[in-house]
Amino acid sequence: MPLLDVPSMVRLQEEFRLSMKQLLGELCLDLEGQYADVAKSLTLPVAYFRFLGQALERDAYAHWKVVGWIEALNDLVYFIDLLQQIREEQNLPEFAAQLFVECEEKFFENSYLDDLFPRGVSQASGLERRLNQLCARLTQELTQESLSLVPGLPMLWCASRKIPSQTMEVQLGHNVERAEMLGTMAVGIEGDSYEAPLSVKRALKQSFGQATILIRPRELSVKIGRTVTPLCTMRGNRMEWSWKHRPPVMAMETPSGAITVGPTLVYGKDRQPRTVASTSVDQVRRIKQAWAIVQEAWPEGHELLALLTARIIPLKAKGVVSFSYRHRPGLSFINCFDRDNLDLID
Repeated sequence: MPLLDVPSMVRLQEEFRLSMKQLLGELCLDLEGQYADVAKSLTLPVAYFRFLGQALERDAYAHWKVVGWIEALNDLVYFIDLLQQIREEQNLPEFAAQLFVECEEKFFENSYLDDLFPRGVSQASGLERRLNQLCARLTQELTQESLSLVPGLPMLWCASRKIPSQTMEVQLGHNVERAEMLGTMAVGIEGDSYEAPLSVKRALKQSFGQATILIRPRELSVKIGRTVTPLCTMRGNRMEWSWKHRPPVMAMETPSGAITVGPTLVYGKDRQPRTVASTSVDQVRRIKQAWAIVQEAWPEGHELLALLTARIIPLKAKGVVSFSYRHRPGLSFINCFDRDNLDLID
């Protein structure tokens, strides 16, 4: 009997969807209840997160973008709880030592350990300030990601709540974890993105990616410095984008959904991510060919692979093995450059 089969995995994914939806509801309850004061001080839009949770379709709760967002919110609630604890803690060195060990064990895929203990050792002095800074950063990242999970939802939120305008600070530089390029916005969960005009990209480089999204009931705009440029406008029930639409690049259509290919994550000589670049047509062709060969040679394995994979990010990195994140299931980073075709299939 195989360890994994498609029907069993389908059942597990359905249970996983339900658990993620339940987790989001519980986190919002916590932020509205026992952590309400801290959430308010961080300007965390918990009501909008609930609104988003209601708008997400059932299948979306197993998608890597939505799962990663909910897991990050779970992390934030954990650190908010610690922030409340540290304000009443009598033995700060012991508190710091325990937290240091927990971060080493639980968060080896994140930068939290470096954020809280930049010297690489347990350090009690300044820990409350660093915890607060981490919570503020996670709040900004979560809020930004929440704006683009369901196209048009921020405008609908303002319209339904009769909010004339709202602003959100965003970072539109290279995003390594999701492999998003400078000056692009990935919208929805199908792989679509919108690319800024050259003038906006130049402004973003000067601002180090910092920008502000202006949200109105029927319009989204981007403000960089003093310059405001349109992003999206509602025309009746249709969204009209001012930025150039980049449709998803398909590797293969499967019964489980489309497998898309994202931009390439480029590493430096120090084996650290350096930038995110466009993926060449040749690399997309090789990935498609590898998928087709796996499908022909191992149909059962291909079914499972298709069920567990939604997006492939090519890696251009010598000496770096392919990987995926536990908190973003379905997103696979594959080293395509220092591999021949047989290695790529493997």
